[in-house]
Amino acid sequence: MESTPIKKTCVEVSLEMGKRHPEAVFVFLSTADHLSLWIGANVKCLGKEGFIFDWSENLTGLNYNEQDEFVITHSVVGERIRLQYADLDRKDDYLEFKIVVTPVTGDLTVYIVDTDSSSEEGEVWKNALYRLKPLLSF
Repeated sequence: MESTPIKKTCVEVSLEMGKRHPEAVFVFLSTADHLSLWIGANVKCLGKEGFIFDWSENLTGLNYNEQDEFVITHSVVGERIRLQYADLDRKDDYLEFKIVVTPVTGDLTVYIVDTDSSSEEGEVWKNALYRLKPLLSF
């Protein structure tokens, strides 16, 4: 029996977080300890260069038995962090967390862009944002 590969695509999800300070939210998007609280993976820091996401014990409900290694390629405190997959087969793909504050209302929205994801994983990212929101009640 031949298996059908999962079609990968670019997934972008977002969730409004209310009035929050971008720099404080950025900590939850850019440090291993804080990422582990909401992202659904055990996240380990690779110094200042990147992260390893260990999906073997995860909050997502999906049966992953893998690790993803990322290199930080772009980071602006309070705005965004882009993580490029370290795997050479995925060198053009990235995971990005963006913070956008609406000028009129001051409400902050967090965006997740994953260029190597499936629609099922898009729901996983959306659920991760729902786990993040209550953590930002400071």
